Amino acid sequence: MVQISLKSSLVYLITFLLLSIFNSICAQDDSKDQELSKALIGTWIYQDNLNGEDVNSAIGNRIKSFTGKHWQINQSDPHTGRVIFHHGGTYEINDGIVITTTKYANSNTFNLVGSTNSFTMKVEDNTLTQTGIDNKWDEIWIRID
Repeated sequence: MVQISLKSSLVYLITFLLLSIFNSICAQDDSKDQELSKALIGTWIYQDNLNGEDVNSAIGNRIKSFTGKHWQINQSDPHTGRVIFHHGGTYEINDGIVITTTKYANSNTFNLVGSTNSFTMKVEDNTLTQTGIDNKWDEIWIRID
């Protein structure tokens, strides 16, 4: 009877240790996600496209903002001030991946409403490097607030 009790205790101990390790790993991921979320909050101005796409008209005229749960992006014509596009929605961060869902848009980008896109994003100092996952939006942004 003592062996069964000892054996059961050992099983419980091993189970407890494995669950503790798993919980610790999950907590670390959550902590990194929270750090990234805090680092994203603010307003960013577009600087460069890492795919070599010619978007010179966007430099200095495309602005992206993040709050704790929402994002939006705007671009205007530098000569007329006319809005070229404006859309936004919600985002979440899971295991370091930023997942955006477009909830609203003007007529130029209304086809994006309901779409979801994923990115890796890294913030260093005042620079945001965004790399699209299965999308073309590989970009560099500079914090302006």
